[in-house]
Amino acid sequence: QRQRGVCHCRLSLSLPCPDGLSFYSTCRDSVEDSGVRFVCLSRGACVKVVKVQASMAGFPEFEDSPETPKAVCMYNMSSSRLVHYTCKILEEPFSRPVVIAETHPYGNVREGMILSQVLFATGQNRARYLGGLACATADREEAYPAIFSKCKTVVISDACLTSDEFRGLNALIDFYNKGGTVVVYCEIGLFAIGDKLSEYFGCSWSLGQIDHFTCVPTEAGLNFLPENSRPEIYVGSAHMMVVQDNEALYQPKPTTRAEYLKDYYGMPNLLDHGDNPDLDSIEDKDWVECWKDALNSWERFQQQNSNSTPVAVHRADAGGKLVWIGDRAQEDTGIRAVLAHILCNL
Repeated sequence: QRQRGVCHCRLSLSLPCPDGLSFYSTCRDSVEDSGVRFVCLSRGACVKVVKVQASMAGFPEFEDSPETPKAVCMYNMSSSRLVHYTCKILEEPFSRPVVIAETHPYGNVREGMILSQVLFATGQNRARYLGGLACATADREEAYPAIFSKCKTVVISDACLTSDEFRGLNALIDFYNKGGTVVVYCEIGLFAIGDKLSEYFGCSWSLGQIDHFTCVPTEAGLNFLPENSRPEIYVGSAHMMVVQDNEALYQPKPTTRAEYLKDYYGMPNLLDHGDNPDLDSIEDKDWVECWKDALNSWERFQQQNSNSTPVAVHRADAGGKLVWIGDRAQEDTGIRAVLAHILCNL
């Protein structure tokens, strides 16, 4: 039964359900009765009212074992990205629970509170929702470590991480220093994100070029990724991070000079005299100058690609891992299996 008041629900995440229903809808309003806060959840045509505790009491415990693996926390993530990042995690062979943590004020949920919800996987390529809804105290400085401690991995955007409103930075760095994995994905594309990550997590990264690439695994990627990983992934609007040796999991597919002039430089007419023209024999001096400019551009392109990547992992001495996901466009769904492997197995 509903508590008093009308609850208006907005779809937050839709996943396959045993009975075929799109079941995961989160209410953007709540009601109170005698000082107790309630939030409505919708499962198909059925509406369920769940009591929300004002503490982490009753929040599910996750031991890091095959039977009860620690969760992956998605922090302030949009609906489309939730589907992109969680669809493989909830399935075999990963079957990880997912904690969705939000700080946005919805309805009567106070602005200072963190609403966190838990998704469990059945382990049979189906997902199901199992209660576990909790609301942290208004003191977010206490809430962040309480939520992060339940998780193996925390996923956060570049926008949230660098926002002045994010009060969980100290808790996130502490989580990382204790061996946790922090995954930062490109949402808005901050030029200074490399410097910020270096400051917070002790890496030596800087944001490089922004372009579209077909990428292949590096040697480090081949050693880490499953054998059945796709040999190539396409990354549109790739925010490439310049990283140190053995930190890149993917790199742009090697490009010949002819392919670069045709597909990237956009001047296929420069191949009219072949891939290696005799410049002394060509009378058109303007063409020769264009060729020299294009050749310099190709050499810079090769140098930039040699140490930049859309997917990087930095490993701290204390055991923490920092991951950069520069796939802003999310065009190739083939990367989802790669993301699941990173989030669950690092």
